[in-house]
Amino acid sequence: CFYVKNFIINFDCLAKHVEFYNHGLINDKNIKSIKYILENKNLMTIVNTKRFYIGFYSDGLFLHNKKFKGLGNGDKSSYKFVHSRNDCIDKINVLFLKKLCKFITILLNDNDF
Repeated sequence: CFYVKNFIINFDCLAKHVEFYNHGLINDKNIKSIKYILENKNLMTIVNTKRFYIGFYSDGLFLHNKKFKGLGNGDKSSYKFVHSRNDCIDKINVLFLKKLCKFITILLNDNDF
């Protein structure tokens, strides 16, 4: 199936913590991914939602309706700064971004992509 190896990962808003809005990519088979989140629980958590948050209703909803799996991530505490004068590159925590990218790499390997 075309959709098995295709997915959405939406880097939304990053600050001091990341919340993962899971839609099918993180599951019981992703042992290494879950272990990495637990090892970095001060930076990362999985949020169980009743609403669809991948792409926050823009392109993500369209792709979800086409049966793509996905993982949205963001930090709600940063939303008040999005698209404002305070939404600047100097706010990026490079070490945090590195950990997030490492997690995505582990997740891709866990899912055999």
